[in-house]
Amino acid sequence: MPEFLFSRATAFNMLSFAFRIPQDGLKAMTPRVRVLSTLGVPSKPRTDPNVHFKYDLRDVSELAVAFALMDAHMPPTLAARYVTEAWDRFRVFAFEGLRGALPDRISNRYPASKDTGPIAIVAGNAISSLGSRGVRDGASALDLAPVTLLKGVAGLAAAVSTPASIVLDARVFMPRIIGALLSLAPRDEELRASLDRLRGHEEEPRAASGKR
Repeated sequence: MPEFLFSRATAFNMLSFAFRIPQDGLKAMTPRVRVLSTLGVPSKPRTDPNVHFKYDLRDVSELAVAFALMDAHMPPTLAARYVTEAWDRFRVFAFEGLRGALPDRISNRYPASKDTGPIAIVAGNAISSLGSRGVRDGASALDLAPVTLLKGVAGLAAAVSTPASIVLDARVFMPRIIGALLSLAPRDEELRASLDRLRGHEEEPRAASGKR
């Protein structure tokens, strides 16, 4: 079964709810999304320009990660590069951030990761140079600074190597996104398909052990 799809307006409502953007701030969100779209976020291709783009959980999660990076003063060009080029890290970050807000019958199907979690640290050693150049050159050949994932705050101080590092906690915004999605009452099959696409189908979920 395909993942649960929804309109642009619903996606905007999810993002505004997740980041606590007031109603009078929604207009400012539109150009931000438009800029990210030109930079490849969300990454899902628009197959027909004459058909309204339908969003899913991964699309909104990609935008949410970009928003979080930009809220940490990262330029949009660089934030988009992290989402598109380091998504193998950030998809885990996003999923672990929303895991606690899933119904048990759904979350029980997905084994918890032992060495990753909902806290992401973007190393600060190259952020400044990447940011200044990235504003001018979205296709910069410079390598992105490493992204480290942690399960909790223990060890956070040791993991933050420089003052310029960016620390994000997906539990701040991803539970609100999945909560908004659950309020739309997707069927369990649609929800699982959406979660699988977010996770990149990296592993098959286990058989459910909880009750519906």
